[in-house]
Amino acid sequence: NTKLNYYVHTRLPHMDMSIFMKFLTALVASKGVKFLKLNKKLENFEIEVLQCKLIPEKFDVYINCTGLGSRQLFNDTNMVPLRGQVCHVHAPSIQAFYNLEPNVYLIPRLNGICIVGGVFDENNSSLQVDPEVKKRILDGAKQVFPDFDASA
Repeated sequence: NTKLNYYVHTRLPHMDMSIFMKFLTALVASKGVKFLKLNKKLENFEIEVLQCKLIPEKFDVYINCTGLGSRQLFNDTNMVPLRGQVCHVHAPSIQAFYNLEPNVYLIPRLNGICIVGGVFDENNSSLQVDPEVKKRILDGAKQVFPDFDASA
């Protein structure tokens, strides 16, 4: 158990991306923006089609939302996974963003849920929950909020 030496408490405008992205998508679609969404593994032929034909040079702006798929799709060797781990807990009393030491953060949502997270493992693409990391994250939150109920 690591002792907490400091933390940062900040009130900032915060966007819940699950809400904001729906709004933003509808807004830009109403302006004529087209979206391409692929929910399957790309075969080599499809990758070539996407690379050559769907990204004409005449575009003023291109927003690449392929995430780690950019490594394969655009041969982007600078794209590396950055593993994070979060817990969603019911904590309506938390109304501000907290950045705690060591490497733990709390982000409140509008619905009383708080995102508690804090791991940044570069070049780690594991999707498995690490129980030790989960315990460290939740214990860190309890140092600032002793009544924090991580079981919720």
